[in-house]
Amino acid sequence: MRSAFNVTWLLFGVGLLAAGFWREAPALRHAGMALVCIVVAKVFLIDMAGLEGLLRVLSFLGLGAALLGLGYAYRRFGFDQPAEVTTRDGP
Repeated sequence: MRSAFNVTWLLFGVGLLAAGFWREAPALRHAGMALVCIVVAKVFLIDMAGLEGLLRVLSFLGLGAALLGLGYAYRRFGFDQPAEVTTRDGP
């Protein structure tokens, strides 16, 4: 039951991030990232305490994969491309 609750909130946070990328709205992106961070902290600090053995390992791997995917997506879509720098030749 708790895992479905966590997954629902995580998907809501990812949805906010996607909406922020799509509409180019930093406020939505920040709200989504904050929600994802809160869910990850809750899972890591509270829910992992009740897990043992292989289930704990699989939970760590899944959480790590989710964070890597979100980090990649945020890095790829969340920042504007830097403007090209033009230089003059000679004095």
